[in-house]
Amino acid sequence: MNENDFIAEYNAIFERSIIFSTISHSMGLVSLENILDKKKYSQRDIFEYGMRLVLDGRPPEFIDKILSNIINLETEKEKIILKKIQKDVVLSMQQGIAPEQIMWIMNSYVNIELDEAAEKYKEIHEYITKEIINEFNKYQEKLADIYKHISEKIFNKYNKTI
Repeated sequence: MNENDFIAEYNAIFERSIIFSTISHSMGLVSLENILDKKKYSQRDIFEYGMRLVLDGRPPEFIDKILSNIINLETEKEKIILKKIQKDVVLSMQQGIAPEQIMWIMNSYVNIELDEAAEKYKEIHEYITKEIINEFNKYQEKLADIYKHISEKIFNKYNKTI
């Protein structure tokens, strides 16, 4: 794997990791259930496989052992580094470590300026946060209408008997 391929693969891992960690940090790990790549999971991709184990409630020691065993099967130095990054992200997410701290952990593996990583993190984080707020506002209005309807129904039923 040449340096350009490594950087491209790292960037893809970085973006996916920040997306997953931001979503899970905002809405909980269960929110990742439907966005896991089942094909990658079945191929024992470190990130997808690890996240599946996390979502299944496996203990961190178990996940660490399984992912370490898979990494030990790899012979190419650059791929080993990329897989170790993914393992760290999985275990960090399981611990509830904030997405920004996960960015720092990932960046410590590579010789990429922190400013570049921070800018990409900020872009992804702001977009996800905005989307979450927009969606929650839509559902909050619906929820308020539901609560209003239920409270009126209950009041009307018991108001007649009082």
